[in-house]
Amino acid sequence: MGLGDYLRPKFGVYVVAARRIGDKISQTGVANVGIRPTVDGKNETLEFHLFDFFADIYGQEWEVDLLHFLRPEQAFADLGALRSQIKRDVDQAKKILSQDAVNS
Repeated sequence: MGLGDYLRPKFGVYVVAARRIGDKISQTGVANVGIRPTVDGKNETLEFHLFDFFADIYGQEWEVDLLHFLRPEQAFADLGALRSQIKRDVDQAKKILSQDAVNS
């Protein structure tokens, strides 16, 4: 989704909690805020992937809370390298969320 007139956080990858507008229960995941330099590098977007969530949510409005900054946005040599980094981002995000749960 485009960022429109919203305040822009630092471009990069975040641990997030997201919920459909009107819902009370949120899901955790990772998100990228930025221009997707490996894919097209033109439009500012917010893309998120929710852990253990399997539903078609395109076209729905969601509220996304940025919980932890993982790393700056970067361009990768190819989609394979990007996929490998996303896996590392997901692993790191799950570790952070697990530590947060223990410390709560």
